[in-house]
Parts: sequence; structure tokens; C-alpha cells
Amino acid sequence: NQLAASLEETIGDLAVERDRLGSILEGLGEAVIALDAAQCITLVNPKAVDLFGFSGSPHGQSFTALLPDTALQTFIEDVSGADPKIAEFTLPGPSGKQRQLMITATPQRSGSGCLLVCRDVTNLRRLERIRSDFVANVSHELRTPVAVIRINAETLRDGAISDPDHGPRFVDGIHRNAERLSRLLTDLLDISQLEAGHYQLSTASYSL
Repeated sequence: NQLAASLEETIGDLAVERDRLGSILEGLGEAVIALDAAQCITLVNPKAVDLFGFSGSPHGQSFTALLPDTALQTFIEDVSGADPKIAEFTLPGPSGKQRQLMITATPQRSGSGCLLVCRDVTNLRRLERIRSDFVANVSHELRTPVAVIRINAETLRDGAISDPDHGPRFVDGIHRNAERLSRLLTDLLDISQLEAGHYQLSTASYSL
């Protein structure tokens, strides 16, 4: 009777832990997949099913067969030791579009298989490229007026300021490009306020 009661209590504790683990996995924002030593799926959360577009239950199926990517397979096979490995892969999504996935693989404590945590970073990488292109374009736009102002200022300093014919033209060039710089800086400030959510629009009514 004591053994049966202890077994029943143990089973109850395991059920509670199972339900708790299930709730945690369902609430995670990342896709979680557990693989055994043969790279077959032993655990998967709903986020992973949506991310990879698994049809039906993927339990017991080969993960590398569902996602036949040589680099990903090599990455999983090389997981060893106790330290997790992180890498990014370009994989097709359920709609066929290519996505950038960051995958963290952690060896299981039992020594067989690993746990994969997958995160879709497609939009993040796209925003990083947009930001990089924006910085390059701004640098190019700033370089021209700064160069004109510098050249004109050096020319005036070298004696053109006393030239009644050319001196005013160099001064006008400095003023014109300084205004251009001012407009660029104003645009940058507006973009910064838009990203911070502090930009306020002035609205007005017009009769058409």
C-alpha cells in the first residue's frame, strides 16, 4: 500500500511537471524542438509547428528529413559537449519564401540528442540592411555639401574674399550648402523622433 501510494504521488508530480512544461512551451515566443540521437523529433511546441509548417504531428519523424538542408544537418551533428551552439540559416518557410532563422542547439543532459531553439530573424536582418543602406546614403549626402563648404572657405581664406567678382560667389556657395546641411539634419531629427514615437503631426482642414 505504501509503495502504491508513493507511486501514485510520483505519477501525480510527473503529471504536474508535464503540464507545467507544456504551458511554458506553448507560451514561448521561440520555436522549440527536441531531437533524439537519431535526429528524430521527440518534442515540439506550437510555435515550431507554425514556424516550419509541419503537417500533422511531427513526433517521431526525422527533423533533417523534414528540413533537408546540408548545413543545418552538419550543424546538428556537430553538437557536442555542454556548451550551446548558435548559427543562422536561410531556410524556406511554409509559403516558400526564404527566411533567416537563428538556431541555438544545446546538447541534452542525457548525452543523446539536443534541444533546438529557433527564432525568425528575417525582419530584423532586413531592418539592419535598411539601416546600413540609410547610413551609407546619409554619409554620401553629407559629404558633398561639406566638401563644397570646405573648398569655398579655403578659397576665401587664400585671398578670394577680397575679389569683388568671385568672392560673393564663394560666400553664396557656403550659404547654400550650409542650408542643405541644415535640411538634412532636420530630416535626421524627424526620423529619430519617428522611431522614438515622439513625432507630432500638425493637422489642418482644407476645402477641395
